[in-house]
Amino acid sequence: MRDQWLQHPAFQDIQASLRRGWRLRLAGFGSLLAICIVLGSMSTPIIRVMILGLAIWTMIQGVTEWRKGPYRSNRLYVWLMEIPESIAWVYGLQILQAPLGVYLLSRYRITFVLNDGSVTDISLPAHRYLVVMKWLNRVLPHAEFEWSQERADRWTGG
Repeated sequence: MRDQWLQHPAFQDIQASLRRGWRLRLAGFGSLLAICIVLGSMSTPIIRVMILGLAIWTMIQGVTEWRKGPYRSNRLYVWLMEIPESIAWVYGLQILQAPLGVYLLSRYRITFVLNDGSVTDISLPAHRYLVVMKWLNRVLPHAEFEWSQERADRWTGG
């Protein structure tokens, strides 16, 4: 059954979101490394040592993230592929991006909550939201869908 998931367009949308997040993390590590190099060249020796330590940590984290790939260590991917029955609640939130009142684009953040209260989310283009949510409804029949205050209190202890 899960082999069929891999071919479904909704699952491919989820994978695309995971890849996007992975690339953003790698870009963040690269940016932090570049900042370390620039600041290290303009500072005193003691600060250079601290910045060198941060640069080394950043390189290690970046290489580790690169080697893992976008799926292997991602919690949502593991949850969907290995323990989908542990996903208890799924809901979406529309995010409109309109700086200075000028509408640019709309995205949805889909949040997944496990039975133990663990939470993760993905971001999708607005036009793919309904496709993904319908697919999730089908493959996670045990899960609750859509946000409510009562569910938020129950699952997140809020």
